[in-house]
Amino acid sequence: MLIAMAHTIHERRECYYFGYGANREAAMLHAIIGREPKCIGDAYIDNYELKVQELDQIPAVPRERLRKSWGNDFKSYVIVPNSGGRVYGSIFQVSAHEVSLIDKWELTDVGWYKEQFVEANLIGSDRTIHAATQILPDGQG
Repeated sequence: MLIAMAHTIHERRECYYFGYGANREAAMLHAIIGREPKCIGDAYIDNYELKVQELDQIPAVPRERLRKSWGNDFKSYVIVPNSGGRVYGSIFQVSAHEVSLIDKWELTDVGWYKEQFVEANLIGSDRTIHAATQILPDGQG
């Protein structure tokens, strides 16, 4: 009983997600998590760079999953650490469980991305929000 209760609390705990690329759109997150997330606003993170990753640059296991679903011309936006860089996106209020659904969609379990917490600066405000997102692990092109 205690395990089930703790799991329910974890699923309901509110947190923030920094979405970039396709995940910047509420409609995309709705497709992933099954509901329309509350958008807090546009934001940016510093010391990261937005890049385009092609299918042949993705590790073997996620590459084959992506090829089956999207074909050989698949490309995706990714972010990597880069001192002085800046990436724009959106901040959403989601549950911890929903962040895990996004991680699963982004194939973190097979090494395509890794979850990272970032400090996102809300545009039009001096508010900084600690948010989850996905970045490329070291060593990917």
